[in-house]
Amino acid sequence: MKHIFSLLPFFLLFLCSCEQETYDTGNSSYSRMTAEFADAHVRDDKLVDYVLTDDGDSLIMERPFGIGWIEKADTTYRMLLYYGREDNKIEAMAAAPVLVTPPMERDRFKKGIISDPVIMRSLWMSKNGKYINLHLQVMTGRSGEEKENVQVFGCVRDTLLTAEDGSQVQGLCLHHEQNGQPEYYSREVFLSISMKSIQTDRVVIRLNTYDGWREKTFSIVR
Repeated sequence: MKHIFSLLPFFLLFLCSCEQETYDTGNSSYSRMTAEFADAHVRDDKLVDYVLTDDGDSLIMERPFGIGWIEKADTTYRMLLYYGREDNKIEAMAAAPVLVTPPMERDRFKKGIISDPVIMRSLWMSKNGKYINLHLQVMTGRSGEEKENVQVFGCVRDTLLTAEDGSQVQGLCLHHEQNGQPEYYSREVFLSISMKSIQTDRVVIRLNTYDGWREKTFSIVR
């Protein structure tokens, strides 16, 4: 899974105004659809042959599949995978890209820390402890294929605190640049913050929403 971290610069500057293209297998006898965040293994022909879900399951695709937004071969991409299961056979039905970023020092943000508001749908720690996952909506003016400024996401290493019991807590803050985009329509964004570099006992993540600042604390899973 080390390959996913080599993709971080690409995902950090992902254009959230881009189309979140999905993969569709067409009509299927797979009656029950499941959606999971996963790290997907991409073969040298740019087809996904298996994924490792946040719950720790390894899912081998009955039919390896390709998606237009997969640009690199022989690597790992993070995605929200929709799939069906029948007789232990896994069939991919759709997939959306998940942005990935590590917590970064403040001096990495050349424009300073920007906290333009988002709509928060959900925020949780993955069961395997590798990521904090966010399901967000951002406001945008994009309704067609016209060119626009891009919105940028990142994660800031904020204050490092020591609690009364001696445990350490790493503060994190969501960086979001609206970058001048008008706010006419909402668009979904899926974001994962890698916990690989976090050495503290807990993290507190803050993000600015249209309803005010939100904060949530997570214990680090080792």
